[in-house]
Amino acid sequence: MTESLSLVGKRIAADFAAMNLSALNLSSLGVFDKLAKLLEYHKDSAEAFKSAGWSIAPSMNRELKEKVVLLHQQNKTRYVSQVVLGYYHRNNFERLKNTVATWETNPLFSSRMHIFKAALEAHCNGTYTLSVPALLAQIEGIGKCQ
Repeated sequence: MTESLSLVGKRIAADFAAMNLSALNLSSLGVFDKLAKLLEYHKDSAEAFKSAGWSIAPSMNRELKEKVVLLHQQNKTRYVSQVVLGYYHRNNFERLKNTVATWETNPLFSSRMHIFKAALEAHCNGTYTLSVPALLAQIEGIGKCQ
């Protein structure tokens, strides 16, 4: 039994040594530095959007987030709304339409895509009295599907 415990102890020690080498290897590759920068980037983005009164969405691309963070860092938060709205309004709402199109593969949205598409069309036509209530009702419905 003592031999078995000694063998188990050696295996555990070998596993710890391997884990230590793996962690050192990852560290030397800068993986943890990259992860820390990524976390800081997302923290900065969330703070910048929040300070401007906007929610950050997973579908927002890096370019938009970086513009908002830069404005926040320059104490120009008052321009964030113009940047966000302009970003999605450009080229006849091309980016907004593309964003909504990516939702088609999301199982939470698939049964409601006809509503999202109709709301998008109303929004692009400036008929916000149709688009906003239609979208607000979806928030509650999506939450129930989870």
